[in-house]
Amino acid sequence: MSVKFTGIFRFQVLSTACARRAGCHARSGPGLRPAWRWHAIALALATWQSPAMAIDYVWQGGGGLWSDSSKWTLLGIPGAQDTALISGNGVSVILDGNVDVSGLTLSGGATLKGTATLSAQSLVFNSGTLSSGTFLTGGTTNVQGATNFNGQANQALVYSYTLNLNGDSTWTAGNGRISVESGYSSGSTSYPSSVLHIASGTTFSDLGAASSA
Repeated sequence: MSVKFTGIFRFQVLSTACARRAGCHARSGPGLRPAWRWHAIALALATWQSPAMAIDYVWQGGGGLWSDSSKWTLLGIPGAQDTALISGNGVSVILDGNVDVSGLTLSGGATLKGTATLSAQSLVFNSGTLSSGTFLTGGTTNVQGATNFNGQANQALVYSYTLNLNGDSTWTAGNGRISVESGYSSGSTSYPSSVLHIASGTTFSDLGAASSA
């Protein structure tokens, strides 16, 4: 990140000897010695901090690991102050480690899967699937703030996935559905149901015709 300064900065340095004499004037601007000038500039830069910039990271398509920076625009990985946007039918992103983001948007039938935990301040669930993965458990998304479901499309929680809504949620008008898959078994192994958990004290608003399963 580059920093651009505009205008003229003037620094004053008052020596100890001068400070003891009444009527003594500080030297400033061009009269400063170069050493003093560099010390003053270093002090100003040390105390100045730029605000962190939030970035929208967009998944570039296809399948892959969340941690693969080459799969995101800007060739980076979404961080705690960023928004991750995943969209497209057939897109499958594997969450291969616990992640914190500012926002997550899932659209176009895309799938986010894995046994790790994603924590987000907000969620826009337009359409798609949240999944632990076949014969796996533990996949979790925690939303601390607002969640918006697109009522005109379908959203699904499958393969023992848990979605925790800790803030207010809205299901917009439409005839779409949110599917929460039941438990299943394979041989002698049983796997738990997926869970859509709405925290106590929060509001889930249904703004129109809809059905749940």
